[in-house]
Amino acid sequence: MREKKSASLTAFFTFLLLSTFGFVGITGGNPAEAPYNILVTDTIWGPATVDPAWVYDTSSATVIMNIYDTLINFKVNRTITDVTKQGLTDEFEMNLATEMVEAASPHSAAPAGTNNTWYFKIRTGVKYHYTAYGTVTPADVEYSFERWMAFSRSGGPQWMIYEPLFGAGSSVNWTDPDMPTKIDKAVESNSTHVWFNLKVPYPPMVFKQVIAQSWAGVMPNEWAYEHNCWPGEAYPAENPYTNATMTAYYDPERSPLDDYPSGTGGRVECGSGPYKLAEFDATAHRYALERFTDYWQGWPAPGCDDYLDTILVKGIDSWSTRKVEFLKGDCDFCYVPRENLPELVINWPETP
Repeated sequence: MREKKSASLTAFFTFLLLSTFGFVGITGGNPAEAPYNILVTDTIWGPATVDPAWVYDTSSATVIMNIYDTLINFKVNRTITDVTKQGLTDEFEMNLATEMVEAASPHSAAPAGTNNTWYFKIRTGVKYHYTAYGTVTPADVEYSFERWMAFSRSGGPQWMIYEPLFGAGSSVNWTDPDMPTKIDKAVESNSTHVWFNLKVPYPPMVFKQVIAQSWAGVMPNEWAYEHNCWPGEAYPAENPYTNATMTAYYDPERSPLDDYPSGTGGRVECGSGPYKLAEFDATAHRYALERFTDYWQGWPAPGCDDYLDTILVKGIDSWSTRKVEFLKGDCDFCYVPRENLPELVINWPETP
């Protein structure tokens, strides 16, 4: 049995919301140097992956949540005056799913011992970033969750989905010959819906919080297989759901999507989110995202007046260098350690 590190989900969400540093932003600038539709951020370097099945850090999640879509999103209430409180962690809105229903009784074909089933109707016509892979299907959603579970890297976030689906907290027993079947039956799909068979009673709020985050991003089965990922149901000859075939993709040292020969800096993606990965240079500590013009929600985003074509994030460890670039107008947002905030905020700390 492979042990996994686990943590309090509440504590993890708290970490996302609170920090010991600040971001300071400016508006305007020199249009000749930085067009208004390009956002430049100077920060400390951090993204470790562009793979939803690997991510467990907020820096990588920032990239992935702009590239991939999830079934549901945390709700944003733009009517709240304080913009720092517009993002809600206890309310949700539909994304790839158009309907979400929790049934008290399990699905008729659910494995024995199933407690209840969650159903999601999948939106049609959502295009992937690369046209060869068509649109998001329920089978792709099923694949993405099953790949996440089969991937199960050490120290990863898989424990969050193991809890409701298997009744296991921080580990999955890969010596169990029935483990592949359990993964197969935990998430199922047909032509219109995806459903999750929960092994144990589980708080609905927490289940929604788990599937609304970066590790629940959806990718096409065919594309993933072509990029050295677990085959899934689309390729039964290569993946007959046995321990031998599934454990071959279990707990790798590195995600194949972060180490692909012809990728952008070794990184590849095929999401359906609002932005595509345009550049990723781990040596130079920078990445860029560009607008996906065929994004299903259109541009600008609902409730917004405008949009960004390009987002450039530069990792600069030196505070003094970040400060100089920020004050020169070479970046729009700047990561400022708390102890350095008095250098940029007038009358600190009386009016911080």
